[in-house]
Amino acid sequence: MIQQDQQHDLQQNEHGGYTCTRCSLTWKQQPDGTCPGAKVYQYRAIPWETLATATQLKQRKLKAVEPPTGCYFRLKDKQYIYLYEIAKAQPRRIPTEKQRETIVKMQAGLKRAYTCERCGWYDDTHGQQRRYRGRGISIIKEGEPGLEQERRYCDDCREYLIWVYDRHVTEHNMRVLLESQKEPPFLVIDTETVGLPDHPAFQVVEIAAVDKAGDVIFHSLVKPDIPMPEAASQINGLTDVDLVNAPSFAQLWPMLEEILASYQLWTYNAEFDRDAILASAERYHLEVPSRIKSPKRWNCLMLEFARYYGDYSEYWHSDRWQDLSTACYELKVEASGHHRATGDALAALGVMRALAERGGTYPAPEARPIRGGYSYGDYGD
Repeated sequence: MIQQDQQHDLQQNEHGGYTCTRCSLTWKQQPDGTCPGAKVYQYRAIPWETLATATQLKQRKLKAVEPPTGCYFRLKDKQYIYLYEIAKAQPRRIPTEKQRETIVKMQAGLKRAYTCERCGWYDDTHGQQRRYRGRGISIIKEGEPGLEQERRYCDDCREYLIWVYDRHVTEHNMRVLLESQKEPPFLVIDTETVGLPDHPAFQVVEIAAVDKAGDVIFHSLVKPDIPMPEAASQINGLTDVDLVNAPSFAQLWPMLEEILASYQLWTYNAEFDRDAILASAERYHLEVPSRIKSPKRWNCLMLEFARYYGDYSEYWHSDRWQDLSTACYELKVEASGHHRATGDALAALGVMRALAERGGTYPAPEARPIRGGYSYGDYGD
């Protein structure tokens, strides 16, 4: 086999340039690179009637005889492909019957090892080009501990099966949360605000809390310290007329503080509702206990449903958020009073109940949804 890293055998021609006696390349000045060791052809000038690559000879059941007669440079992978004389090629050895059986078994084994058991996709590179294709075969152990069986899935099906498993975990956790007497008591919270968190006067104008039985534990309109923005009114329907006689956030805080500090809190978009309450407290210079500030007390149903729904975004590297109305539609939850605190809190509780009722028995879709776009939600729900 010719070594590609050998030096050029240079001869100076009459014009002052240089020619390599091995590869026949020419230069005006002495080259720095290495010699491929055989005559270099332009691809279009290769005499294919007398020369062939080793792969082409193999397809004719012939074996190339070293050394090669020439070569050409393949730009795609930046390497020299060697050419051999067809007339000098030798017949490849014909395998025996036993060898053929062994080859067939080996090929069948490779086929099984690199075929997805769910969709049937076959990795014909046997894992060699996984990083270029972005897809390969993974092994997953399934079954009870000690009785696991290895199953082979392509990356797409592997992600799908993990998602299906996560759906069952979510359903199980919701059932435990709603049915277990050992779980700490929780409330479902919802707030309506003067706008999104980037509003300079971001604060609460309505807040409601319901328990797991669906009883309203707390509800109140809240008078803001600014006129109600028209954009917010168009969403939640609350106007200055509705809020004129409502108590301020500072007046409600003693009762609200006691409730928030006594329960685990669930909300559809926990970050939004927590920020709304903390921003309102800050506007009135109210002291907020660390128990209420802690994100650990706030459980986000929106993130739970986003994983359950499974609309994964390659751009965000996470599951796209779905608004509360989408969750209610998908889970067949009857909702009323959309974008009002009590109605949305009860709708969120309905989503939790619907997940719990499925209890790991509801069949997952045959494929994860692909919607496009990015749903951020409206004012926390």
